Amino acid sequence: MMSAPMPDASPKPRVVHERVGDYLLMAHPHVDPTEAEWDEAVAAIRKAADSGARGLLVHTTGGGPNAAQRKQVAEMWEARGSMIPIAVTTPSSMVRGVITALNWFLSRPIRAFATLEESMGYLDVPRVDRAEIVDVMERLIRSVD
Repeated sequence: MMSAPMPDASPKPRVVHERVGDYLLMAHPHVDPTEAEWDEAVAAIRKAADSGARGLLVHTTGGGPNAAQRKQVAEMWEARGSMIPIAVTTPSSMVRGVITALNWFLSRPIRAFATLEESMGYLDVPRVDRAEIVDVMERLIRSVD
């Protein structure tokens, strides 16, 4: 008698990222990243910023960095002396409100939008690059949801 294959027991990641041209894309599910995942994400953000990325596009269904993780990335931006533009896409009006409140403490505001198209517009993503960014972001979202 053949047994059914065991389902993959490894948990899905809580943050994933990928560079597409001049932009770093990042996706979060509804839960916050682990410390190790966030350390890797901050390293990717730093590398992207240091190599001339024009912006960071983030999608979240509600998860994101906790207070200590937000402090870590704020300290990274402060040490660099500048931030790259950041656009967050989320269906959650509550998350968009939290981002608005966070902007009171940032030198360069993070903007939150309901759609990826709005986020790409804010970051001036060239029309020619948008289809690839949409494809990659959809793949990243599927990998965490």
